[in-house]
Amino acid sequence: MTNNEITIPYSKRKLYTSLILFISTSCLCVWGLSIADRQTSVDPFSIKSFCVIWIIFSVPISFYYINRLFIAKRPGFVINSEGIIDNSSMLGAQSFKWSNIIRFGTTSAMTASIVLVFVNDPDVVTKNDNYLRPFFRASNTKTYGTPFLISSGALDCSFNDLNRLLLEGFEKYKT
Repeated sequence: MTNNEITIPYSKRKLYTSLILFISTSCLCVWGLSIADRQTSVDPFSIKSFCVIWIIFSVPISFYYINRLFIAKRPGFVINSEGIIDNSSMLGAQSFKWSNIIRFGTTSAMTASIVLVFVNDPDVVTKNDNYLRPFFRASNTKTYGTPFLISSGALDCSFNDLNRLLLEGFEKYKT
């Protein structure tokens, strides 16, 4: 870390809360699977289907939270003279050079506020995308006008602080 580098760690409180939520609901689904055939108020197949889908969905997310809490040593977010590095996404790290960023915007999705990153050349950022990212990037572009979204959800800072730091970094380092 240099003097001009701002690092934002993961929020342990947010990560623990989310992990407990996902583990608790997964346990509830395991219980639901065990009683699905004995109860009479809902079709057992519907209960089993929901529970299996939820467990399949929540196990990888729980591992993400476990990784961020106990294994990952990188900070959740970095702002420096070269650009920004967002390690907080569930889909993996992404980095943006200041020279590629045109502007930032903000929006809300459900209850979360999101920073939109508009860039000159999306291919520079997307060249190392994993197999899930292209699907989400296309959806983000259609919905928000840019494939790149940043949330403070897993970070130890508020949305307003994150947005302020990004705008200050953009002003300071944009060439």
